[in-house]
Amino acid sequence: MKESGVSPIALSISAIATYVGYITLGLALGFSVLYSAEKCLPRAYVGTVFNLCIYSGALFAHFRFAHGTCAWRKLEYGSLGRTIWWAFIFIIVGSIAIGMTQAHWDRILAGFDDGIAFHKMNAHFSDSVHRHDFCTALLFLIDGCLIAPIAEELLFRSGLYRMLKGKFSVLAAAGISSALFSSAHLSVSAFLPLMLLGYLCCWIYEKTADIRGPIIFHAGYNFLVFFAAARAHV
Repeated sequence: MKESGVSPIALSISAIATYVGYITLGLALGFSVLYSAEKCLPRAYVGTVFNLCIYSGALFAHFRFAHGTCAWRKLEYGSLGRTIWWAFIFIIVGSIAIGMTQAHWDRILAGFDDGIAFHKMNAHFSDSVHRHDFCTALLFLIDGCLIAPIAEELLFRSGLYRMLKGKFSVLAAAGISSALFSSAHLSVSAFLPLMLLGYLCCWIYEKTADIRGPIIFHAGYNFLVFFAAARAHV
């Protein structure tokens, strides 16, 4: 990966620990809100509410830390046209690479199902399309193609990746942040494809020096996954 204009964040170990503490607090707050909300919401909406609560709590912690605890660089933006161009190239090439990785990983696992993988989420989305429950399908799309890409790229790329880049090489920072990004999804059957997705997000971030690059790529890839799932059950 060629190093570009993505600026690293040079923090002390104690500052990074404080950041992790704020994020953990945000996640805990998100879980507490979810615990109260899931008892009065239809089951179909619980997944979207879950992510909304968790990501809202984590992002609140992220920006509270960013603006209240240490000197934080502003989010990076570049040429929007160039960023969109690179994002769409990565959507095409990345989707093929991740799809091939997923197929190979599925063969290695020989049908292993951890019950949390995206296969199940895609099945729920496909079922809602098949039943013409477009309200539920729309919630899945908002969750997977808007909420998750924005929140995850801010946390794992604009935050964690840049912190690690301040301590390690670009390759090491991308590898560690991608492994943590994949692990956060709690899915063995999706671990390797998600790690590749995370690495590609770091790569396009370096190419564009614009946080919108990985956000657009991430959202576009998730949309293609949902589209393929829906097509398979129509």
